[in-house]
Amino acid sequence: MEGDKRQEQLLGILLEAEGFISGEEISRRLGISRTAVWKRIRSLKEEGCAIESVSNKGYRLLSTSGALSTAEIQNRIPPESRFRDVRVYPTVDSTNGEAKRLAAQDRTWEGLVLSEEQTAGKGRRGRAWLSGQGEGIYMSFLLRPAILPQKAAMLTLVAGLAAARAIDSLGIGVGIKWPNDLVADGKKLCGILTEMTAEPDYVDLVVVGIGINCNQKAFPPDLGEKATSLALLGGADVDRNALAARVVEEFEPLYMEFQERGDLGFLLEEYNVRCVNNGARVQVLGEQTPLLGRGAGVDKDGSLLVDTDDGKRIAVQAGEVSVRGLYGYAE
Repeated sequence: MEGDKRQEQLLGILLEAEGFISGEEISRRLGISRTAVWKRIRSLKEEGCAIESVSNKGYRLLSTSGALSTAEIQNRIPPESRFRDVRVYPTVDSTNGEAKRLAAQDRTWEGLVLSEEQTAGKGRRGRAWLSGQGEGIYMSFLLRPAILPQKAAMLTLVAGLAAARAIDSLGIGVGIKWPNDLVADGKKLCGILTEMTAEPDYVDLVVVGIGINCNQKAFPPDLGEKATSLALLGGADVDRNALAARVVEEFEPLYMEFQERGDLGFLLEEYNVRCVNNGARVQVLGEQTPLLGRGAGVDKDGSLLVDTDDGKRIAVQAGEVSVRGLYGYAE
């Protein structure tokens, strides 16, 4: 559907309609013939959309195909959103990479990139991110924030809270593992990767990639004990278009307030309640001997506070932090 903009527009019209809408009205809105409308209706049906056709009434959308759709996502995003420019692809190497390519073509562009599949999805420290066809949400925000480069990493925490709130709307509670994972039942559900292009004194662009395991029913043996999905947690597939739009709705106001304030003080109370590192036994992996201690929350600069076993409180700004009971860490 990506290649046929009028078909996307037609789907948007059907989504917006309350009940039936006539072929004549669709024809008028799209500026195409009634025959062309019928052909595009047929194409939507072939792609899996359930559309009812009744003489003298017109067409009514009963359900969609479940595929990611620009029209479906845009229809759920407020008209005034800065992320109304939504690009959906059948496959890309990574949505972060595609967002950066779009930004290079238009140095004013901000928007949202999603794909049904990533052939080279990645997480922090270059790790691969399993991105199967039609199973998850693989999305990237392209941002041009008015912040200093040293503050860009905080956007990972902003995105984590936004994604957690969005998943809450499904009735599935999740925790945040600082700095970039969402977890449920002790397993990873979502990962976030933030990348930046900047000069010493200003940010050119930031790409915030979010990967959510949605409708996977099983994982490879090496991931089965560490990963989960919304379908496994909730017992049913989720509407990925609705969830992606909800992430946008939750992220945008947090992002705007972060730009205005310049730190994370405004969201710390909620973040620290959700943060599974907080109060838990943690292991901080660095260049030297791992540090053991107990998480003491996150500060307004996005650092994880750790009370170490030798009686010190340190602020961890980056690196690997394992939480006892998650992903196999045990003492």
